[in-house]
Amino acid sequence: MDRKDFVYLVFIAAFGLCFYFGLLTQALGVFPASYFKQHFAVVTSVADYMDRYDYAEKVRWHKKAPLNLGVSVREDELIEHGYTLIAGAHDSTLRLIDVSGEVKHEWSFQFNEDWLDRSHVVALSEVEDWFFFARDFYLYDNGDLLVMAAAAGITPWGMGLVMLDKDSNVKWTYSGYNNNDFQVSPDGVIYAIEHLIRTDGISHGDYQESSFLEDNIALIDPETGEVTKRYSLINAIENSDYKDFLHQLRFRDDQSGDPTHSNSITIISDDVETVPWLRKGYLAISIRNNDAMAILNPENGELVHLMELRSRMQHDLDYLGNGHFLVFDNQGSFKEGGFSRVFEFDAVTNDIVWKYEPAPIEGKPLFESQFWGEQQRLNNGNTLIVHADAGRLIEVLPNGEIVWEYYHPLTRAREGVDYIATITMAERIEPHRLSFLAE
Repeated sequence: MDRKDFVYLVFIAAFGLCFYFGLLTQALGVFPASYFKQHFAVVTSVADYMDRYDYAEKVRWHKKAPLNLGVSVREDELIEHGYTLIAGAHDSTLRLIDVSGEVKHEWSFQFNEDWLDRSHVVALSEVEDWFFFARDFYLYDNGDLLVMAAAAGITPWGMGLVMLDKDSNVKWTYSGYNNNDFQVSPDGVIYAIEHLIRTDGISHGDYQESSFLEDNIALIDPETGEVTKRYSLINAIENSDYKDFLHQLRFRDDQSGDPTHSNSITIISDDVETVPWLRKGYLAISIRNNDAMAILNPENGELVHLMELRSRMQHDLDYLGNGHFLVFDNQGSFKEGGFSRVFEFDAVTNDIVWKYEPAPIEGKPLFESQFWGEQQRLNNGNTLIVHADAGRLIEVLPNGEIVWEYYHPLTRAREGVDYIATITMAERIEPHRLSFLAE
């Protein structure tokens, strides 16, 4: 080894020791932690980057693949016929399948090619396209597809939005930390959850982190992809009658810099006469880390209601009308041997009026998704459920009977074992909405 190589190795070793010493002092809260505290969210993101391969493997392909992939249950007389559009963590391709599991159409993006502005990506070097996948989508009747991109092992991990036409040509991209969910209003406005790195702390409550990921609601123009308004969820709570809720932010954060982790947004479609905080056009937001739901007026950013849910670490609030919501309750099944469940609740009484909570088999949970998860109430009264980290879709009757089951036939081998790709989002699409396929 010559002198130049020796000096280089010494420099790398010293840098690594200093870097991890800084992380250790922050975690233990000892000197000189105060110097790191202000930018801890960014420091943590670099640590995530250095371990992102391992993170990607464990999250994107989480559970062992079953022997039989594709459609395993199909009761034609009981299911709602149509097509199912699927986004998954395997890659950046979204696939439209029929009831037999055959792929009928695909959309795809390549992040490093399609996003001209990638300055928001916090990484030590360019992140390969392999890391990016589709987290959420919205299908327009002309075949355009709005897709939310994500990347494994990077903080913030939301990578923005891309509007594709039916042939995957890019119409526009938005570079921002959009994460978990977005919705499109009847008049076309895009409401997207977005992280910003906030460094001025929270004035009310007991949350001590001065630098953290702040949840925002961004209003985005569907023609240009430009943000027209942005509301801070923390500010909305601070300026509301529910500001004491901020005392709860310390409970699940564990100094990770992610105190609320809002992960779902749904639009209230009708006025509920007896409930002043359920008005057409209001937004219901799932605050995962606090097991709560916030109601926001998007006209002025006012928080009009906030309530605790009967869930734990939930995902995907869906408004059903008449004051009822569906929610994917990731860790709230307290049945012996249980784990996850899906339930419908009355927001006025907080009573659960329907649930899917299958009994465990031999003490092991049959229905367990540690992260993500979706559901959709279908027109025939059935419910389509995304068992996310199992790479599984099921359609269930109101009594819980499974009448359609599908395992994503995308796997990745790890140490000689095949793991199934996580499904991040799926939606049953009615055939009349797919006329663009014939063009």
